[in-house]
Amino acid sequence: MLVHMLQKMLSAFEAPTTVVAALAWPKFSLSSLLIATRLRRRGIRPTTIIDAGANEGQFAIAMAHVFPDATIHSFEPDPKTYRRLARNVRRYSRVHTHELALGDRRGESQFHVNTDAQVSSLLPASEERKRAFPNARTTGTIVVKTDTLSRFFADLDVAQPVLLKLDVQGYEHRILEGAGGFLPKVDYVLTETAIRPLYVGEVPCGHMTGILENLGFSLDLVADWHHSPRDGTVIELDLLFARGSDREPR
Repeated sequence: MLVHMLQKMLSAFEAPTTVVAALAWPKFSLSSLLIATRLRRRGIRPTTIIDAGANEGQFAIAMAHVFPDATIHSFEPDPKTYRRLARNVRRYSRVHTHELALGDRRGESQFHVNTDAQVSSLLPASEERKRAFPNARTTGTIVVKTDTLSRFFADLDVAQPVLLKLDVQGYEHRILEGAGGFLPKVDYVLTETAIRPLYVGEVPCGHMTGILENLGFSLDLVADWHHSPRDGTVIELDLLFARGSDREPR
């Protein structure tokens, strides 16, 4: 565990603005800053960013600083978390917030609220997650509004290149299922994916990779990774897929 902590501390040097960002940004996440920095170094320059699973705005804020000309749409269904998101990003005029869960249908769904808002989900936690994170407990369920990418953006102009970021705790593949005619507009997919399912109904990393490859995307970059606090093993990856890319992944 100490080795992993040291690795994370050393990785902060990848982004020279880490200290300033941690002190000045309304919501800071080292992981989000590192991902944004690694995307830029990889030559990714999105004009539109769709932030599915925005939580309190940490990813949107990092992307707004690294890609200041991009328009960002941030989606967060939990009302309490959404209020914090809206407050945190209010100084960023190009970030637009939506109190909504993206998925494979339009309507309402049960949302499992966790003591750690970052891991609340439309899916119940698996035994694997409960063992790895014993202090993160589901406290109840609420009803949230859901919509699909294809319906939500049907009447909105979306400038390309488009980066679709998926961090929705096991529901990523369902968003892709509901993307429909919007998906051809997406140039990059940045998705969190678990080595083994952490939610009931989640597809593991290998399956998710196959889904995206069948949709015309290729793995381009391992943008970040997350360890189990229990035994230090890697349990989740943040993977960037690019449409029609033939360059070697990094």
